[in-house]
Amino acid sequence: MALSDVFEEVRQEWQAVREEHNVKLKPSLGNSNARPELDALCAAEHARHMRALDMTDTAMYDNLLVEAEESWAMYNEYQAAADMVYKLYDSIVQPADLVATDEDIIAKRKTLLTLMREHAKKEDGTEKGLPPDGKAFHSKKFRGLRKGELGAPALLDIVCNIQKDPTYTAKKALAVVSEKLAEPVECNDTANHATLTKMRDKYYNQYRLNFATQVERCLREFWTLRREEQRWRGNWEGLVASLKGD
Repeated sequence: MALSDVFEEVRQEWQAVREEHNVKLKPSLGNSNARPELDALCAAEHARHMRALDMTDTAMYDNLLVEAEESWAMYNEYQAAADMVYKLYDSIVQPADLVATDEDIIAKRKTLLTLMREHAKKEDGTEKGLPPDGKAFHSKKFRGLRKGELGAPALLDIVCNIQKDPTYTAKKALAVVSEKLAEPVECNDTANHATLTKMRDKYYNQYRLNFATQVERCLREFWTLRREEQRWRGNWEGLVASLKGD
């Protein structure tokens, strides 16, 4: 059973008890002779109230812990999978790996735009020249994933920011980008590898958005339940005070 389902069952139970206490809080308890009964009812309601707050906080913590652990596991698995695909691409035979014949050279004519780019690289000194002997491509170190944006530290940062500023949202969390990077992956410098890097970062950012959104949603839902319970407690104390004539 999901954590949310377990908590919902418990919440319905304490709300039923709360309603039962509310029904028992009758005007007749304002009589001085009924003071022991009123005090017993207040003690029972106080215990229920404290249990409700405690279980709300516990459920929120449990849900946030799941988000932290799952996001951290996903980060490590995702990075390992992407690194393996980089290496897999290195082993795939591409047209550049094949020895061109005279017919291939004649058939493949460079476009004007390609020639202009090659000329520009020669002028600014960024031309790489021919690949090393025995290789069809140059090597390149593709940067690793950003670090510190998932897991417990990232979750704690979101929680602290929302506590300080209620208008803080998941989108604001995404606006802050970590400068720490995982170890780069050295492999062939091809269009396939470049595309893999773009897609890796795209889906990583989508997951990060989902993570921050889930954390924000969890916090606001449980804080709303806590405030509602505290408001009920305030109303209860007001009714009891009126019965006691305080």
